[in-house]
Order: sequence, then C-alpha cells, then structure tokens
Amino acid sequence: MKLGVFLKARWQHTRNTRRPRAEIEALQLKKFRRLVAHANEHSPYYRDLIRARAIEIEKCVPTDFPPLTKQDAMENFDRIVTDRRITSDGINGFLLSSSDPRDLFLDEFVVIHTSGTSSQIGFFVNSPKDWAIGTALAMRIFPFTLRRRRMASYGMTRGHFAAISHMAGGKSPIAKLRMLSLACDVNEPISATVERMNRFQPTTLSGYPTAVARLAEAQDAGSLRIAPEYIAVGGLPLTPKDRSLIDQAFGATILNHYGSTEHLTMGIGRKDYGGTYLFEDELIFEPDGERSYVTNLFNYTQPLIRYVMDDRLEIIDDPDPVFPFVKIHDIGGRPIPDPVFTNRYGEDDVIASKTFAAFFVPNVQQIQLEAFDKTSCVLRVRLKDGLSRAERDLALARSRAWLIATFANKKMENVSVRIDQVNQFNGNKFCLVVTPEMATSQMYRR
Repeated sequence: MKLGVFLKARWQHTRNTRRPRAEIEALQLKKFRRLVAHANEHSPYYRDLIRARAIEIEKCVPTDFPPLTKQDAMENFDRIVTDRRITSDGINGFLLSSSDPRDLFLDEFVVIHTSGTSSQIGFFVNSPKDWAIGTALAMRIFPFTLRRRRMASYGMTRGHFAAISHMAGGKSPIAKLRMLSLACDVNEPISATVERMNRFQPTTLSGYPTAVARLAEAQDAGSLRIAPEYIAVGGLPLTPKDRSLIDQAFGATILNHYGSTEHLTMGIGRKDYGGTYLFEDELIFEPDGERSYVTNLFNYTQPLIRYVMDDRLEIIDDPDPVFPFVKIHDIGGRPIPDPVFTNRYGEDDVIASKTFAAFFVPNVQQIQLEAFDKTSCVLRVRLKDGLSRAERDLALARSRAWLIATFANKKMENVSVRIDQVNQFNGNKFCLVVTPEMATSQMYRR
C-alpha cells in the first residue's frame, strides 16, 4: 500500500466532510470524467463502449453508460482491466495457489473475491494506489484518536477477502505505529477465541453481525471479558435482535459498516445518525427501486461504472445532516444463517456462512449449500457455460475437495456431503445457505 496516497486520502476525506453539498457533487463529476478518460485510454471494453455510444468524455455523466452486472464484469474481465498484465487466467491461478491475504498478485495487486449473498462468484483487483484509498475509506468509519488502537476482528482469517486483507495490512511495521491487530477465525472453537480476546483486550472489535452476536453471548455468560469502545459490524444485515444483544453485552458504539467486495467501504451508520451515510466523495450511487447502480471513482485498475448492486437504498430526508452526503435507511435484508452440524465427537457446532461466501473454484459461477439435517448436506454448483468435459469434471472435483476439506477442518468428517451440478437457480428468493427450517418454509431459491 502507498503510505503517501493513504495519508493524502485521509486528509481529503476529512476535508470533504466539511464541504457544501454542491462541492461534493462537483467533485464527483470531476473524478468521474477523469476515470472515464483513463478507462478510454487503457480499457478495450470501455474504449469500444465510449466509441459505440459516441460519449463525450469532457461532458459525460454516469447515465451515458449502461448498467454493468457482476456477470458482465466477469465475462469481460480481460477487456475491462486497464493493465494488460492482469488476466482472468492469471487471477484464477493466483487464487488457487494462495490463501494468505498478504500475498499480492504479480507482487503488486490486491485481489479480493467473494460469492457474496447472491453466491455469484467474482474477483476484483486493486492497484497499490486504489487499495490505499480504499483502506483510507475503511479507516474513516472510526473516530480519530491519537491513541494506538487495539483492533480485533472475528471472521475469516485465510483467503483473499476485503476485511481480512485490510487486517493483514495492519501487520506492516508502519501500520503498527497506529494500531495493534488481532484476527480470530470464526471457524475455530469459540473458547479459543475468547481466550485470545481476553488476553488482547481490544479497544475496537469488528466482524459480521451473527459472529459478533456469538461473542456477545460469551460476554453475557462471563467467559469473555472485554470492553471495546467501538464495534464495527458489516458484511450481512444487522438485525434488531443482534443489535440489541451486542449493545447490551458491550455497551459500545456500534458502527454499521456498509461495504462490498467490489467497492470496499461504501458508508457508515450509527444509532445517533438515524441511518447510514453514503461515502459519495469516492462513489456515485443511483438508487433504482430494488437495486442500485454504483460507480467506483477510485479503482482505476478494474473500472466499475454503474455496477449493479442488489441493495435497496431508501433515501432519508435529512434537514440537519452530519455529513454532506446522502443518508439512507440502514441496509436491510435477510441474514445468512450459520448451518449447524454434529461433529465426530457428537457435539453440535456451526460452520460460519461466510465460509461458503468465501468459496472459489475456477469455472464455478454460483453455489448454494443446503443442510438436510445435522449429518448431511449438498453443495449445488452452477458451472460456466461452454466448458469441455475435462473442465467440467475438474471443476466438480475441486468443488467436492473444497467441501470435504471445509468439513474436515471442523472435525466433521462424519457428515455426508455431495455435489450437485445445476443449470440455474430459479425463483424470486435466494439464500447462499439453506437450513432445514428454511427448506420446509420454501422461502428460498434453488
């Protein structure tokens, strides 16, 4: 990460919070046209699009461009990226060979991937400059302090995902001057996490809501004894039940982090804000009913213009704003459940749903895990179209190997697992993980 870029971005972000709304909108347009000019020069995909639509770069606005879905972004990846050294084949090979979040593609680029709540798999690339700005956005959610933070995260600790990649950056010698970090894996025994947290005594705690709620239960039970000032939750919707549990257990300020793999940190919500503020100095948001189009203004490596997000952004009238940004209702939706299985010792345990959101196998485009009961499950996979027989067999074999290893890691070799190939997932609702209770209600898509 480029330290100078990070510090400059931090300064600019602070300054932007004091700008009038009209200046933020002018800044957006200036950054957007600069991004388009760069894409026109370095991205074959956007060059052809700009030419075909006769877009005037000096006068263009986001609506001059068509929406870009995740599928579009992946199918056209090699033509969208602005550095010709970056290819989908190269990224696939990198993600297959590396599970250390500190590893960089070509010793330069940060790669993060996810299947997300939609379970459609995608990967996204950031240059050192892009990542520095994205990291500055992530740090923006925490109030400034002169004290060195003690930051603990509770999530995935292996692989290439936004949250753990940011935490891995906190291990650098320069970062250690401002913070100490601890990363605990959601799939390790809760007792081990409690012991490590008690020793570390974090001033800031982060994780996805159901995981942090698990720690809140341990705090209530008396085994966990920590006193964080701030708790940042994100990655999944924060339900009223989990918010209440976390609030009562810790009494800390809860920061509802709105982010994504594609755009990193997108906004911040707090109880006293009465909603979530969108970080419009680095992103352009276009709410459109049940979905939104988001333009990333800082990723010059993989430009995402009017990228389609399945997020319903409901704007709130804000007569006395804290920031000169649009405020929305906190992002809703259904949380992904953590499926429960019985391990080889006869004990019930969970596999964190984020484990399945972290799934990656080349040529697999979408997945869904359904638990039939506590001792059997199926992983449904949708493969890329046009594969050869050998490519299909390899993708299915790798999917099965990943599933077996995931259960073995949790001492659940006794659980019966299988892989089913499907051509599509139909219906109006979808969930990455389906529990037996959900299956009986038929409130999911497969």
